[in-house]
Amino acid sequence: SVVSGQIMVNNIQVAFLCFAFGALLGVGTVWMLLYNGMLIGALAALFHRVGESYTFWAHIWPHGVTELTAIFIAGGAGLSLAYSFFVPGELTRGESFKREGKVTIQLMMGVIPLFVIAALIEGFLTPAPWPPWTKYLLALSTLILLFFYFGSAWIRKEATPSENPTYSS
Repeated sequence: SVVSGQIMVNNIQVAFLCFAFGALLGVGTVWMLLYNGMLIGALAALFHRVGESYTFWAHIWPHGVTELTAIFIAGGAGLSLAYSFFVPGELTRGESFKREGKVTIQLMMGVIPLFVIAALIEGFLTPAPWPPWTKYLLALSTLILLFFYFGSAWIRKEATPSENPTYSS
């Protein structure tokens, strides 16, 4: 449980840095995403070279599906924040940045539960002495649950009537 808590705090910190670096015009956000992507890629290459990629991915994917989704959302929030500064529209840069900050903070609050779930999986299920295929099944299950979670929000949005209906004459 201690390791799970440490992993969760680390992952939330990485995501928050991805978001916060959006205030530095997105440069830090891109760097954090690239750095973490290169790290996982280097580890994957190392395990592949020694013939252990099947086992490696069996330990990464169960929590990685949820964790990487949350990190990508945090990175997107950071880049959206930077974009609001570069392309403020009809607002001042400060006002555009402030408005986008309110929206992206909500995104960041929304990914925290994903990190909690990922940390619980990583701390308790990933190290379990199960065969690799069960861990791949767990990863597939989390992926399907994420599709239902995000898909249901999209379906609810599509099902609501348009705020600006167009009438044909």
